[in-house]
Formats: sequence, C-alpha cells, structure tokens
Amino acid sequence: MSSSFVVDTKFAEAFLNADHFVLGQKLLPYCSWHKLQLEVANSPLLLGELAHVADLEYAVRVCQTVYPKMVQLPKVDSRWKRFLWFLRIRKYKFAEELRKFSTYLDDFVSGPKLWEKKQAGTKEPDVDDNFEAVTYYFKSTGVSEVDAWMMPLGKLRWYNTLFARQDGADIDFWTPDDEVAFQEHVKKREAGIDEQAKVYAADGMEYAAARERANAEYWAKVNEKLGKQ
Repeated sequence: MSSSFVVDTKFAEAFLNADHFVLGQKLLPYCSWHKLQLEVANSPLLLGELAHVADLEYAVRVCQTVYPKMVQLPKVDSRWKRFLWFLRIRKYKFAEELRKFSTYLDDFVSGPKLWEKKQAGTKEPDVDDNFEAVTYYFKSTGVSEVDAWMMPLGKLRWYNTLFARQDGADIDFWTPDDEVAFQEHVKKREAGIDEQAKVYAADGMEYAAARERANAEYWAKVNEKLGKQ
C-alpha cells in the first residue's frame, strides 16, 4: 500500500484556495462574471500587456463584484483622479501588487488537462465562452443564475468537463501518472537529441548548431510518422 496519496495538482489548485488581498482589498473567488468584465475592458492584466495602476485598481474593483453588479469601464483619467489614485495606493509596491493579482488568478483558473484527440474539424466559436460555460453548468446543476456566474472558474471547468463526459463526450483526463510518464519520455527524448548533437559536434559543428540540427531531425521523423497514421 502506498504511504501517500497521488493528487492531481491541477484539481487541488482549483478546489483548495486561499484568501487574496490586492491593494489592501479582499477579492472574491475569480469567476466567469469577473472574467467577462475584464475581457470586455480588454484588461492588460489578462492580455499579458503592460499594466498601469488604473488597470490594477479597475481589476480589483471588478473582482469584488457579485453578478449582475458590474464596474463601469474605465474612462480617460483626469490628472485629479490620477492624483487621488496615487494617494490611495502609494503605500503599496506596484510590482508586488501585480504579482499578488497574478497569484490570485492562478489560484482560481486551474482547469483539467485533457488528452488531445483527432477531430474531423474544429468549429469556430459562435457564442461567448463565459456564457456557454455558465449556461452548461446552470443546465447541468439547476443552481441559480447568480451561483452559476459566481462559481470559481477552475471549479467550473472541472465540473463542466466531467458533466460533458457524463453526457457522452469523448473525454479522457490527463492523470498524474500520465504526467510522470510524459516527463520520463521528455527526459529520454532530450537525452537522445543531445547524443546525436554530440555526434555532429564531433565532426566540427558548433554545439548550438548541432543541437538545433538534431532537434529538427527528431521532430521531422515524428511528423513523418504522424503523417503516415
């Protein structure tokens, strides 16, 4: 008998959450309602772009709302408003508060990893993904509209994925054992590429170029095999 439990870290991340404070404000669990508002605002915090104090403050306010309450889109800031923001947040280190918000997102967005399967064709989305996910959860559970929109995002993804499989979707979860096997495969693959690179380097080729050549040859063989399937 094993002396420890094997836990899917993605599952644990979605269901075991901490309290989060940014700019001194406690945030609600990140959910579809918050995600929708930030997407409509093209928040740089979701787009991975350079963010300013106003962007972070707006995101903090959004992540304190309960459906259907919303925060108005940020407008062009006056110098007076910027001065008030500065007075309000000057005791915080902006980079640290950005890190806290990023940690907050990571704590609530962890969905399951699935095995990729060949599909005849992919359908382009024709409805907002937040609305689709909330509607499916709403239909599957019978909870209130408010509860569906406010369900923490990671939990929502796990529930909906399992609901879909129970409804007949061909879905297989990527398990911790799959991850261990994959990492062992990667280690073996990289070792093989390194050995081939050393052969090329021994013939006078610079190692960086030899490694690039060996890597390209490996993936060319893989793609050739996939093309024959």
